[in-house]
Amino acid sequence: MKDLIGFEAAWVQELRCEDIITEAWDRPGTLGEKLKCLGARLSIWGRLVLREIKDRIARLEQELVSLKGGALTAANHTRAVRDREELSKLIIQEEIFWKQRSKVLWLKRGDRNSRFFHGKASHRHQ
Repeated sequence: MKDLIGFEAAWVQELRCEDIITEAWDRPGTLGEKLKCLGARLSIWGRLVLREIKDRIARLEQELVSLKGGALTAANHTRAVRDREELSKLIIQEEIFWKQRSKVLWLKRGDRNSRFFHGKASHRHQ
């Protein structure tokens, strides 16, 4: 039960997240069954979300480049502003994901230099 649900903070900004949690929680079954179902659904969905975020970032960056090279119309300007706002939100969401992931990895593996410095400090005390 240790790694039952690895919830990513970046998921909260996705509209579908709440629906997935509600669907898993509203199904009949014991608490353990609901948590197992929720963990499985979030895990699968979470991998897709990260891939979609990366794809949407790439698509928006390409669109902004093409808009920059295109005609300066009011419609293009409005579209560029909207695309920049969405790109900014997606980049923040991706940063939240990687920040949480780096913290998890650090907690699991610790600082790689800890053994070296612990050895030096222990050696001095002898």
